[in-house]
Amino acid sequence: MAPIITSLIDRVLQEDVKYLPDWAVADILNRPDPSLPEITEYQERLFGVGTILTVLGVDAGVQFLDALEAASSKSPAIRWAMMLLKGNGIDAANPVVRQQIDSLVDTGVLSKASADSLKALGEVKRFPSWAEYNGIEVTARTVGLARGGK
Repeated sequence: MAPIITSLIDRVLQEDVKYLPDWAVADILNRPDPSLPEITEYQERLFGVGTILTVLGVDAGVQFLDALEAASSKSPAIRWAMMLLKGNGIDAANPVVRQQIDSLVDTGVLSKASADSLKALGEVKRFPSWAEYNGIEVTARTVGLARGGK
């Protein structure tokens, strides 16, 4: 893998953009770039019993829900979570919910793969642009300046 160029001056000299107009270079450097590390952002997404059955599969989902129902008599947090699951749902992007899902893995109620599937409901993955990744505002004007314009 080639080293990542972090200077706009160096980047505009690379072969893929070297001979393009400034506006085209700016367009390219502001597009998502799959060669850069993927970013995971969290977005509110409510899920309930139906989603659990869909994501985990009916058998695994029922087993998980039964285990939660049994644990709810011993844990107020699980009891209230069950109430939410049966109602409007709980938010897969919420940090507390995500932490609780992880704790269910630690107690053996949920597999790591199933926990990851449920947490993925609240995740949006995307690739940053070269400009975003490097924290550089890239416009036709900044490209022109990087190429020595005034």
